[in-house]
Amino acid sequence: MSVMKIKPILILYIISTIAFLFALLKYIVLEMYIPVNFLILEVISFLGFIGVVFLSDKILRQSRNGIILKEEEFQRKESEYIQKIEQYKVTLDNLKNENNNDKSEDEIAIITEELLCLIKKDNNIKNLATELLLKLAKHYEIGLAVCYFKTQPSGKFNVQGVYGLNEEEVLSEISELSGVNGECILSQNPLIVNEIDQDYFEIESCSGSSKPKHLYLLPIVVKNETIGLIELATFKLINIELHWDKLSSGLSEIKVL
Repeated sequence: MSVMKIKPILILYIISTIAFLFALLKYIVLEMYIPVNFLILEVISFLGFIGVVFLSDKILRQSRNGIILKEEEFQRKESEYIQKIEQYKVTLDNLKNENNNDKSEDEIAIITEELLCLIKKDNNIKNLATELLLKLAKHYEIGLAVCYFKTQPSGKFNVQGVYGLNEEEVLSEISELSGVNGECILSQNPLIVNEIDQDYFEIESCSGSSKPKHLYLLPIVVKNETIGLIELATFKLINIELHWDKLSSGLSEIKVL
């Protein structure tokens, strides 16, 4: 059962009316003669008092409503500004990623030429694998990297070079049946893994150890045969898969092992 609440202003009106009636009642009880002019003055005074109370209440209510409206407007604008700030942050992050990760045609051509010169300089597979990872790390923000090359007669892909970790920390060899690595070898297309297994190796930095967020698998294809695989772990997107077709053309002179 709900109880009806009486507004404070209504209580004030009731009290004022009772006070006015009580003032008139004393004249009736005392059987005093009340001049008409005096009675009119009493009524006018009472109405004036009630009018002052009414106007004061109206002004207070308007002020309170104005404050409530301003608070609601402030909260609405604050919410809009927060949303805009978040949008600007996302836009800024995207712009930063674009500026940091997107390479111009000239940059891609330079990197491709560097890879080609690297192969011409030294075709020793161990040296080549290590230098290849160092060259890519020079142009892209790479946390960890592994380079596998196919060896005969096993046909398996063995670790020939690493960047940012020891060879003992990675698989000694992989094959066409080795999960996403094998999928990349068979498809001969770059793959990106954005949900890396928790058991994956950590990146060591001056601020401690942390898990990479993205894994890039880049096949090295020569004469329609996958002869190598580069595995790159990064904290953020580097878009190297978009450039790999052109970059890998600089590896076309690697000798099939």
